[in-house]
Amino acid sequence: MAGSGIRTSTTLFLAQVFSVAVLFVTSFILAQNLSPSEYGDFSAAYSCVAIAYVVCLLGADITAFNVISVAHSKNNVKDINAYVAYVFTTVLAMSAALYTLGLVAFLVLRNVLEVQASHPVFVAVLFTPAMSMTFFFYKVLTSMSSPVLSNMVYKVVLNAVVLVFVLVMARTAGDASARTAVVAYLTPWLLVLVLFVILFRRRTAGAGAGKSPIQLRAWLVPGVSAMPYSIALMALANLGVISAELFAGDEEQVGHYAAATWVSQLFNTLFVSLAFTLHLSRASLCVSEGRPRELRGLIKRHLTSMSVIGAGFLLVIVVYGKQILRLYGESYTDAYAALVLLTLMQVIVVLCSLATPILNYMGHHTMTAAFSVLLIILIVPASYVLDRLWGVTGIALSLLLAVAVTFVPKQILLMIAVRRQIHQRADTALAPVR
Repeated sequence: MAGSGIRTSTTLFLAQVFSVAVLFVTSFILAQNLSPSEYGDFSAAYSCVAIAYVVCLLGADITAFNVISVAHSKNNVKDINAYVAYVFTTVLAMSAALYTLGLVAFLVLRNVLEVQASHPVFVAVLFTPAMSMTFFFYKVLTSMSSPVLSNMVYKVVLNAVVLVFVLVMARTAGDASARTAVVAYLTPWLLVLVLFVILFRRRTAGAGAGKSPIQLRAWLVPGVSAMPYSIALMALANLGVISAELFAGDEEQVGHYAAATWVSQLFNTLFVSLAFTLHLSRASLCVSEGRPRELRGLIKRHLTSMSVIGAGFLLVIVVYGKQILRLYGESYTDAYAALVLLTLMQVIVVLCSLATPILNYMGHHTMTAAFSVLLIILIVPASYVLDRLWGVTGIALSLLLAVAVTFVPKQILLMIAVRRQIHQRADTALAPVR
C-alpha cells in the first residue's frame, strides 16, 4: 500500500515537472514571437479569462473535493451526476452574466480605460465556459480516485497540445499578434474538455443511470464562500497582470511584468495542484469522519515539505532570476525585482494553500469568504498606489503584502481549529460514563 502511494506521488510530481517545463518553454516562445507590448496584451487577455473561468464555477472546483469524494466513497453515482449537472448549469448562467456585464462595462468605460474593441481579451473570454468545465472535470476525476489519470490529462496532455499549437503559430504566422496567440493558446482547452467528458462517462458507465435531486443550498453556499479564495489562489498573479495593464504607463513594462508573473507562477503550478491532489480528498474524509489528529499530521507534513522546497526555489530565483528573464529578451531583466517579490508571494500562497478548503470543510464558510474578499479588495488600490511609487515592482509588492495579510492568519486559524477539535475529542474520551 505504501509502495503504491509512493508511486502515485512520484508520477504526479513528474507530471507537474513536465507541466512546468512545458509552460515555461511556451511562455518564452510566445514572448520571442511577440513584441513586449503584444506579449503584455496577450498576458492581460489570458489573465482576464483565467479569472473569469474560476468565477463561473462559483467555487465548485473547491467544493468538488468534498462533494465528489464523499459520494464516490459511497458509490453514489447519482449524486455525482447531479453535482455535474448543477455545475454545468451554473457555468452557462454565469458565462452569460459575465458576457453581459463585460459588454456593458466596455461600452461605459472604454474611454476611461482606453481599451480598444480589437483587444485580445474579447477573443479570450469566448473560451470561458470550456475552460471552466475542463478545470471542473479535472477536479471531479481527481476526487473519484483517479488523480494520476486526471493530472496526466490536465497537466501533460493539455500543456503539450498548447505547446504544439503555439509552435505551429510561431512557424506559420509570420507576424503573430496577441489575438492569434490567444486562439493558439486556448483552443486546446476545447479538445481536452471533450477528452475529460469521455473519461468521466466511462468512469460512471454501468454504475446506475439518472441523478439525484440538485441540492442547491448545500452546494451553492460553501461554493460561493470558497469562490473568492479560488480566485485568489488560481488567479492571484493574473490580478497583478491586469493591474499592470490598467495602471502601468509603459506597455512594454506590462510585458516585462507578465514574464515575471509566468516564472513565479511555476512554483504555484508545480506544488498547489499536487498538494490538492494528494491531500484535499483525504482531508475531507478526516473532517467528515472526525479524525483531527490525522488531519493535523497531514497539514504539518505539507507545511514542512513546502517550507524547504519553497526556500530552495526562492534561492534559485534570487541567484539566477535575471538569467531566466533574459530568455524572454534582454529588456525583460527590468522585472527582476518584481520576480523576486512575486516568487516570495507564491511561496506563501503554496504554504497556506490548504487552509481555506479545509476550513470550509469544517464549516467556517463566512470566515474564509471574508479573508478572500479582503484579499481581492486590497490588491487593486494597493497596486494603484504602489505602482505610482515604484512601477510594476510596486504592483508585485502590493500582491505580496495582500497575501501575507490574508493567507497567514487563515493558516494560523486552521491550526487553532484543528487543535481545538483534538482537545474536544480528548475531553469527550476522558469524560465519565453515566
